[in-house]
Amino acid sequence: MSGPWADEVAVMSLSRVAEINLGKMLQPAPRGADDFEIPYINAGLIAMDSLSELPRMFGSSDDVARYGVRKGDLVVAEGGDVGRTAFVPELPVAAIIQNSLHRVRARPGADIRFIRYSLDAVYGSGWLDVLCNRATFGHLTQEKLRALPIPARSAKDQARIADRLDEETARIDKLIAAKRRLRDLTKQSLDAAVMQLLFVDNDATWASLGRFVDLLPGNAFPSEAFTTDLSGVKLLRGVNIAPGAIRWDECVYLPQNAAGEFSQFALKLGDIVLGMDRPLIAGGLRVAQVGEHDVPALLVQRVARLRARSDMEQDYVRFALSSQAFAAHFAPIVTGVSVPHISEDQILSFRLPVPRRDVQIGICERLAHIERAVSGLDKLLREQSALLIERRQALITKAIANNIPVWTAA
Repeated sequence: MSGPWADEVAVMSLSRVAEINLGKMLQPAPRGADDFEIPYINAGLIAMDSLSELPRMFGSSDDVARYGVRKGDLVVAEGGDVGRTAFVPELPVAAIIQNSLHRVRARPGADIRFIRYSLDAVYGSGWLDVLCNRATFGHLTQEKLRALPIPARSAKDQARIADRLDEETARIDKLIAAKRRLRDLTKQSLDAAVMQLLFVDNDATWASLGRFVDLLPGNAFPSEAFTTDLSGVKLLRGVNIAPGAIRWDECVYLPQNAAGEFSQFALKLGDIVLGMDRPLIAGGLRVAQVGEHDVPALLVQRVARLRARSDMEQDYVRFALSSQAFAAHFAPIVTGVSVPHISEDQILSFRLPVPRRDVQIGICERLAHIERAVSGLDKLLREQSALLIERRQALITKAIANNIPVWTAA
């Protein structure tokens, strides 16, 4: 086989039809008098349909020229979800790419849509699991990407295949988008229930969150101590916290022999964690609850851990911190700030109704019932979306590999 392709498929290296450039390494501070802050996109942002606010790093005018991206550029994930592709959407400002992304631009006579479909076919084949050893945090280096084999097609055939795939995948994408909208609506129903039960129907006395929780900020572990050795203890960083979920696709560890002295930063099942840098993103507030698959783990700086004291239910805190009211508490603080950050005092100053413990338990039970129903519907919609994505992937692979119309067979 020619990489992910059958022997009868004529292939060529990606570098024959595309110019490939890896992004800039993160630069947190200026290195010279001419450096300035530059907005950038990274692998974690490419899944978003729109980008309203971008993180920033320092760089020079030369960096803007070398790593700049514009709407319609193809980007490919170098790490994390290795090989995932996306076209850059409309950007709010001129931006560059971080080195978690490759920028791919078609050479004259090549069709960037065909290139993307080819890369998507490779991504779906599982070949990158072997090539990059994703199980051990492998990376799709610039050399590997340039040498990646894709089907050799004439310019005419590239355009013909891309045209038909655009047409057919658009139909599937509409169905996937409809499932996504339904998932959003189910989440909104839970959000509305939280607001109603905690902040509208609740006639309890209001008080500051700081009276009822213990908050611990994470430790400033030196980055040189980080390892990717799976035998170590996971380090929970801000990058691992998404709205309502903890993700370990970008994970570093502390060696076991060094972890013991940091036991005060060990997370427990049920802990609530909050990203203090860029707390508000498009999907909501970066707050989540530690689950059984998240421990053992140690808390890293710029992440806060909250535990309810004896006079408050932990689930009551969880629902309150996942509410629109808690997000609204921070909106004036972070709006318009280039590198938004919230402090411990700002978290603890949030005011909420605090009823008797038995009333808290009753509210949590009602919300947990709604949460289970929403979760069940969300699971069904995700499964339906997964089937549509599989169908889309099969369609792309057949069309790219066979160079013939396969629409009726898909």
